[in-house]
Amino acid sequence: MKTKQTWTLSEEEKIQIRSVVTSCCGHDSTRLSYPLEEGARHFLLFDDDGSLISALSLFFSWEDCCECTAFTLPEKRGQGCFSQLFDLALSWLEEKEEKEDAGYDLLFVTSPGCRETMNVLNAIGAEYDYSEYMMERAIKKETEPEDPIHLEFQEDGLCLGLLNHQLIGSCRLDYGCGSACLYEMEIKEPFRNQGLGTRFLWSLFPRLMENGILILRLQVTSANKAALSLYKKTGFHICETLSYYLY
Repeated sequence: MKTKQTWTLSEEEKIQIRSVVTSCCGHDSTRLSYPLEEGARHFLLFDDDGSLISALSLFFSWEDCCECTAFTLPEKRGQGCFSQLFDLALSWLEEKEEKEDAGYDLLFVTSPGCRETMNVLNAIGAEYDYSEYMMERAIKKETEPEDPIHLEFQEDGLCLGLLNHQLIGSCRLDYGCGSACLYEMEIKEPFRNQGLGTRFLWSLFPRLMENGILILRLQVTSANKAALSLYKKTGFHICETLSYYLY
């Protein structure tokens, strides 16, 4: 077997990684992804015939933190593939920390439903840190609130909420085919705890339906209890959980 470290993946390597990820997600019944964009350090393990067995990435998402994502073909698990790549990644990260006189928290991204992954995390002593929930809601014929918030949609996906001509909050929308993702929703400080977040969303749903949106999705952290409660109250349900473990 042969290993490779790189910041830049070839098109062939990207194809092989996607194939490994597809096999793993099908086997584990998950929808995890691998970071193919710039900003990740990749550690790859190939079989003697040149086929990819395992891939591990360190993605530097924040200044002092990197996310570790790893996939190993189901039929090759239990043979030390992950350990081999993880040891390489740790050695490389230690050299980087020493060179930069810095320290990085290492976060593993996983689905709690994957038992094999959880066994590996327990074995290396990684501890649960927090979860991210993917939530979604069907958009159908809705009853508008008696006093809806006036919404203004901008070309860049920004949606402004106004009450009595005063800006009370906003969100951003990323549109797809029949669906949209909601993010960066915020009610301004002076208007919080007055039920305006709920009114904002109930005012938004009919407008989305008018524009052919059937599904609205969002992502929220488990630490944001207020937002999680708001989304559940307005009809969103958790469809996927990503858990982060600190090493």
